[in-house]
Amino acid sequence: MQGIAGIVYPDIFQISHLLIPMLDSMGHRGKETRDSYVFKNFQVGICGQKLAANEKKNIIAGLDGNIHNSESLREIFKKHGRNFASLTPAEIVLYAYELWNVSLMEHIQGDFGLFILDLQKEHLLLARDRIGKKPLYWFQDQHHFIFASELKALLATGAVPQTPAADALSTYLFFGYTPQDMTPIKNVNKLLPGHSLVLNRERSISIQTYWSYSSYFEKEVNNSKEAVAQHLDSSLKRVASHTLSNQGAVGCFMTGDLDSASAAYYLRQHCPEKNLGAFSVSFEAQNGQSFQAAKAISEKLNFEFESEKITPQTFLKDLVEIIWHLDEPLADPNIITCWRLSKIASLKTNLMFSGMGCNQLLADHSRYSSDKQHFHPFQRFMQLPLSFLKKMITPILYNIYRPSAYKLLKQARINPEQLEYLAQNALFDQKLMASAAPKISKYFDPEVFLHRFYNLNRIKSSSASFLYLDVKTLLADSWILQFDRLTAANGLEWSAPFLDQSLLEYLASLSKPENIQASQVEILLKTLLDTELSQLITNRAYHAGNPRIDFPASWVENSELNLLFQMLPKGTLVETGLISQQWLKKQVETSQKRENAFKHLWGILILEIWFRLYINRPMQSRPPDISVKNLLMER
Repeated sequence: MQGIAGIVYPDIFQISHLLIPMLDSMGHRGKETRDSYVFKNFQVGICGQKLAANEKKNIIAGLDGNIHNSESLREIFKKHGRNFASLTPAEIVLYAYELWNVSLMEHIQGDFGLFILDLQKEHLLLARDRIGKKPLYWFQDQHHFIFASELKALLATGAVPQTPAADALSTYLFFGYTPQDMTPIKNVNKLLPGHSLVLNRERSISIQTYWSYSSYFEKEVNNSKEAVAQHLDSSLKRVASHTLSNQGAVGCFMTGDLDSASAAYYLRQHCPEKNLGAFSVSFEAQNGQSFQAAKAISEKLNFEFESEKITPQTFLKDLVEIIWHLDEPLADPNIITCWRLSKIASLKTNLMFSGMGCNQLLADHSRYSSDKQHFHPFQRFMQLPLSFLKKMITPILYNIYRPSAYKLLKQARINPEQLEYLAQNALFDQKLMASAAPKISKYFDPEVFLHRFYNLNRIKSSSASFLYLDVKTLLADSWILQFDRLTAANGLEWSAPFLDQSLLEYLASLSKPENIQASQVEILLKTLLDTELSQLITNRAYHAGNPRIDFPASWVENSELNLLFQMLPKGTLVETGLISQQWLKKQVETSQKRENAFKHLWGILILEIWFRLYINRPMQSRPPDISVKNLLMER
């Protein structure tokens, strides 16, 4: 992994050394190598790799990530008279830019955040990969334009005010993460996956989409389950072959479930003789079914099995450090297991395979099934043709009860499946948020949020609609975010074969993904695996790409969590008016209430810690060495 960063100053007379603290804050993304370049009022840099420059030194490129189609690009370069024996990923990007200019994004494939500084045109190009595996943040005011791989790097400059964004915090409470281009810092944006940004010499910004995931749902490929299985098999073999070329020590996150077992199987298929590691985390006092399955699968595939048990005493040990590395508050308790897995794996490997995306892309989740969706009668109107709603239904409602007519018009372009998706995935629904956070609850409206996805009207399938929103929000901004930050913090690269671009596009084009139900997906994948291996896999449904955290309920009372939850009514979020003290006191007043409100209290605890690290304290180059309890006691 690498970290890229850059600053455009107002003019050459105001240039300073703000790039240094930016790279310092991302030192964990590349400790051994650091490179930078200064031209007039431009500063760009990278840690973990060298910058690339053309012969004239007037085009500079930096890349966090990898280019997957490098071999085919080299062949194209040869045809244009540029015969290179070997190229770094950043050099490939640079020469692709020389060949295709800003349209190079249509030609490169991979997992990346990148920049290209064209000194002759005096413009800066930023781009992020199609799935969003690599991050990229940017900020602009009247003085500076600043970008970096991590949010903390922007704050380390001191030029970006550490001001919370009320709309993003409201959105966080609803989702449990900050989706799309929003960030919890005011005026800081995430570049969306599949998008590029150009900063011109006049300091104007142009943001373009270079890849449309929704367009693949329109293709409606009618393949049999056998054809899907064959395509899946060849794709996973190809991804394993590409990912593992010239790699050192390799391992796999092992959960005992179908997704990780499949990733491990294809990893072993490509490396039949290589020493491979499998890493698992379990919780003390659990029955251990998944742990035993993970161990058995590892033995079957001849992986060296490494594991760790999390106890009530160690559960919160590194939580402050975890949240510092995450950049954004993330209410998914799986951050604990992701961190511990990365930590133990980093002692033995430098590349990890993950089964992330398996469940989602193959519609292997019960909420993708139409019989699990529950629509309000009013939402059923939304399934009628738009022209019929406007010409027939709306005039009738207008004469009977005008508010209903206005509501119908407001929702006319919103698919009811989208509203159902949000309802099923809400951490705090609108009613609960109004009680818990009345000051900021008004900043989030599900219907307004869904207008970002108006093009989903073209996706007729309920399952496809859910799948699309999963990939565009939850996958990129929760699951991938935690994997990127927490593996990078421990010096690990990670690969997710199921997130391969061509596989993603193919599966989206299947005409009716809801026809592939969970049990059929299981059969579909298991037919590709060894028979004995298939019998070892646990059938534990969960919707994250990493192990679902199911620690014993007693831990809420018999661990430090109990005390921390009771400290929240006197925390910073209450003092600033972001969270209602009255509401919080009710949730923590008894043991039963604390247990019932666990996911809400956990989400607020995460936000409280994040607020104290990213708003109350100046950003430092390393996480503070402090316990959660002591951090919450600071005034």
